Amino acid sequence: METTLLWGRNMNFASEPLVDWAVFERTRTVLGANFYRAFGYLIEDGERSITFAENAIREMSAAQLVLPAHCIKGEALHFGGHRLAKLAAHVEYSARDCVELRIPPAELIAYVAHFRPLFNETIGALTRTISPLREKRRAAS
Repeated sequence: METTLLWGRNMNFASEPLVDWAVFERTRTVLGANFYRAFGYLIEDGERSITFAENAIREMSAAQLVLPAHCIKGEALHFGGHRLAKLAAHVEYSARDCVELRIPPAELIAYVAHFRPLFNETIGALTRTISPLREKRRAAS
């Protein structure tokens, strides 16, 4: 049985900006000295959530897919990871549709498969941006 989920099909996330640098800068300013700790949490929580999402999709459990996708979305939004957040929102809301319709999330396999590479690409871009800041902070100490 083929279904069209509320959040559509064949979403093209490549056209979305990888990082919203204005959001990133705002977060960095607001968090101040706590920025690096929060960035570490982004990495740890993101990795954990991606693993949970991958396990949920292997088990074809839409219900177990909702929370990790929601967490990925929230963490990405805090740091300006626009493309990752948009992908995670698509997975989250589509998984919610699957739960309501009582259908397996088979249509989301390809989207969940993009979580890890897109997460790594996003973290790489953010890390390249903050690495000079870490160097300046070490030099000032």
